[in-house]
Amino acid sequence: MIKDRPKHLLDQAGYNLLPTEPFRIEFDALPELLRNSLGPLGGIQPITETMIGASGEKRQDMPSDAEIELFRNAKTRFQMISLVVNVARLSKKDGTYCGAPYALTLFPASKRGEVDERDIDAIAKLDVQKKSG
Repeated sequence: MIKDRPKHLLDQAGYNLLPTEPFRIEFDALPELLRNSLGPLGGIQPITETMIGASGEKRQDMPSDAEIELFRNAKTRFQMISLVVNVARLSKKDGTYCGAPYALTLFPASKRGEVDERDIDAIAKLDVQKKSG
């Protein structure tokens, strides 16, 4: 993440504001290799044969009941990450604001400088499909 941003950027009207209307990130602006590597981000990673077997080969962002049971029995611990996207060139196309990403950063979840681990029950409660607004 960018720290100590130059004052002239911070002085620009709307520099730190997101559009009030819906917007999307134009991942098409990224090189193909990077774009393809972002495609599978979501859900529980890495995907294993055991998970595929438990889920019946249907993969979703949220774990299936069978996967929850698998991870609960194995006492698996998870660490969430956040994908932070810095965008430039915010423009309106077909009524929707679009921004081209210029920096992508993965941040591990931590608490007081320590890895923040969670069990499967905490992960299963997350609503990754929730829409803001």
